[in-house]
Amino acid sequence: MKKFFVGVLFVLTSTLLFSASLEYKEAYKKYAVADYEEAFKAFHTLAYTNNDPDAAYMLAFMYEHGVGVEESEELAKKWYKIASLNYFNHSQHRVAKEVDIVNDKLYKTLQEIDDKDTKRTIYQYVHSIFNMKAYDSNYLLPISSRLNGDYDMAGRRDTKPTEVEFQISIKYDFLPNLLGLDEVYTFAYTQHSFWQYYVGDAYFRESNYNPKFFVTVPTKEKYLKAIRFSVEHQSNGLGLPYERSWNFVTLSTFFQYKLLFTEFQAWYRTPDNRDYNPDLLDYLGYGHIRFRIPYKKSLTSILIRNTFDGRGAVDATSSYPIAGDGLFLFVKAFAGYGESLIDYNHYVEKVGIGVSLSR
Repeated sequence: MKKFFVGVLFVLTSTLLFSASLEYKEAYKKYAVADYEEAFKAFHTLAYTNNDPDAAYMLAFMYEHGVGVEESEELAKKWYKIASLNYFNHSQHRVAKEVDIVNDKLYKTLQEIDDKDTKRTIYQYVHSIFNMKAYDSNYLLPISSRLNGDYDMAGRRDTKPTEVEFQISIKYDFLPNLLGLDEVYTFAYTQHSFWQYYVGDAYFRESNYNPKFFVTVPTKEKYLKAIRFSVEHQSNGLGLPYERSWNFVTLSTFFQYKLLFTEFQAWYRTPDNRDYNPDLLDYLGYGHIRFRIPYKKSLTSILIRNTFDGRGAVDATSSYPIAGDGLFLFVKAFAGYGESLIDYNHYVEKVGIGVSLSR
């Protein structure tokens, strides 16, 4: 559990850092329309709480030229020094800064949304896909209940239909714009775990491990926003006879139409040295479609798989902020096959409620 809480702290910190970027843009908008009093307050907060070098620079500039505040050479020098120090510290992570630039280019291509809360939700969603730190949803569901019976552990251990479910998902964007296409190269890791906490001898029923490498290429089309190619592995590490694993490559496309974000993903299973689950694709199919709908402060996601022979699945989630930009109420519902590797060929109906730390 120690590793889990370290992961939670890491993602929470990341979420707060990236929210500051949007707050600076909002502060500068106030400056641009000559709302200097509010702009000064916003810059001051960002410079003090987030060590934002751009905000410190703007404070120095305002003091130097007496814009919205009383002119002060001493305070201007102070904030210029703070800004230069923060710029130096930030320059030590140039790859991350270049990735930020590429991400901002993508964000600016999106269709403009007037509602402030919806706009912030879209910003969180876009940056959780294409920046460093969080990758997929990071969540903890203290209550995750199977509705159609208990789990089949082949007599190995007792189970209960209610368990604790959590997911840790992080990524590292290590190289941007190698081919001049504004593309970003990324390593990512997702762990999805099912913890039988409510039985007498609490144990992990299963964990699914999913490392991957992918490259994301933003586009300049009106509706098609990005294309992604990935190489992935997924397994549960249980060993024979309960081992489940596969290697695969995917091709994904991302679209936006107003408030509807759509991802189409197709995958191809690559040959395995040891095939523990030869009929896996009979239950997972060959791809999925995922809809994400940000509306004001909520973000809803619906993933659909269909093998066209009655073995599909629907995975729906929804989040709503309950503590700024760092903590969200998170609800999840699943119906179908492939909820986990150990149960890929079992039909599961399940609902859960808890919190998430990224969107």
